[in-house]
Amino acid sequence: MSLIITVEGLDSTGKTTLIEQLVKDFPGLKVIPSIGNKHDVLEIRRQALDWPNYDRQDYVSAQVHIADRCRLISEMVYNPVLKTRGLAISASEFLDVTRRWLEFPQLIVYCFRSKDRLLKTLHNEEQLSGVEEHLDELSLQYSKMMSTLEFLINLYDNGSKIIVYSFDHERKEMKYPSVRNAVIEYLHLVEGMIR
Repeated sequence: MSLIITVEGLDSTGKTTLIEQLVKDFPGLKVIPSIGNKHDVLEIRRQALDWPNYDRQDYVSAQVHIADRCRLISEMVYNPVLKTRGLAISASEFLDVTRRWLEFPQLIVYCFRSKDRLLKTLHNEEQLSGVEEHLDELSLQYSKMMSTLEFLINLYDNGSKIIVYSFDHERKEMKYPSVRNAVIEYLHLVEGMIR
């Protein structure tokens, strides 16, 4: 059973900072680090297709994990836009893996920033080639992905949830206290499953 809080979003949207804050507030969370983009297509495919079984792999000591990105989601967002290689997984495989992943409640935190704010900080970190040039397309692809996941979550109706986080947005429902509350709710929801 995979019980994972997945933190997703474009580069420089605050994913790492958010994860660090959540781990400080919830020390029982075990971090699944971002694996980056340095793997060949077969390894990316294996990681994406194995996502629902992640807790049976390297992180079995923790009950609930927090992931800096989900290879399954990132692959379906970045690769079609940047076309850095052939798609590691097909749409039907994506739906099959997502169905297995959503058999248990999941919490997905989508980190978002406006384009002008992203452009100010994007160059501060090493980026995948083409990210800055294709920012609009990647943002649109992430919006489509989150809509698809929201649809599937509603279909399964098992307590899974997507929330939006933006550390520099004015709306209070997009700030850290809302994410923290969603994590508390999620941990209460899955409490009986991890005993």
